[in-house]
Amino acid sequence: MQRFHEDRQKALEHGRVGLECTGSNVLMERIIQDEINSLLACEHVSTSELNEAIESLERFREEVLQEG
Repeated sequence: MQRFHEDRQKALEHGRVGLECTGSNVLMERIIQDEINSLLACEHVSTSELNEAIESLERFREEVLQEG
């Protein structure tokens, strides 16, 4: 699960750079929704881990919106 968390953080940082270049809230929402859907489909993610990931994605959304 730690590796999954690290991979998600890398993807978020990569996504942040892309979002800064495009300035698209639609793209950001799509990335977040895709991440959540991937987590929901994963059988190895507990409810608490899923909630933690969703909170992380929501913080990411807020950070990007504040920076934009």
